[in-house]
Amino acid sequence: MSSTPQAITGVILAGGQSSRMGQNKALMSLGGKRLVDRVVEVMREVFRDLLMVTNTPEVYADLGIPMVRDVWPEKGSLGGVYSAIYHVITPYCLVVACDMPFLNAAVLRYLITQMADYDVIIPDVLDELQTLHAIYSKACLQPIENFRRPSNACGPAARGSLADTLNILAFCRVDAHHFPLRDKLWDLDHQSCLGRSWLHRRRGRRTAHCRLGFDNAKINSHR
Repeated sequence: MSSTPQAITGVILAGGQSSRMGQNKALMSLGGKRLVDRVVEVMREVFRDLLMVTNTPEVYADLGIPMVRDVWPEKGSLGGVYSAIYHVITPYCLVVACDMPFLNAAVLRYLITQMADYDVIIPDVLDELQTLHAIYSKACLQPIENFRRPSNACGPAARGSLADTLNILAFCRVDAHHFPLRDKLWDLDHQSCLGRSWLHRRRGRRTAHCRLGFDNAKINSHR
């Protein structure tokens, strides 16, 4: 049963093309259960309110959770994160990818305890920011819109990176060494990862072959 306050919504992104995997990763089975079912099961443990961002809602109709489409179709994870923040009615949302087979409720709850008055709370794993396993406030909307808007000067390079954009907000980088079971942040990009990750999970080992798969921007925590 969920235990989080109503100030935050759990959001699952299921809009990726799965080009490297060659099929819809969310529907692939691991240990007899679809990846998306694993993610939804954990998210339901933590959140009272759930939302899925997907452009194929008919594929996930059996999950029984509210679904919305991308505000910016075919814009990748940036569009998915923006759509999550845009659509939720709560001040905050915790965004995860649909293909994280070992998502952990304790890690999610730990992130929530770090919210304080930050606008962005992102885990740092091996110097990579896990932007698809992070908390965002509504304050992120305008900076992301500004980042996407064509520059009046010298094009995208003049605008800097998305990391630079979020860096103007109250930003918290959470060191994953503080997490229980930090290897739970895997997602999957190749079919070979699926079998290896399950085997290594059962053996209690980490699978180096499965990428973390998130932005590697370097941003210092600050308010």
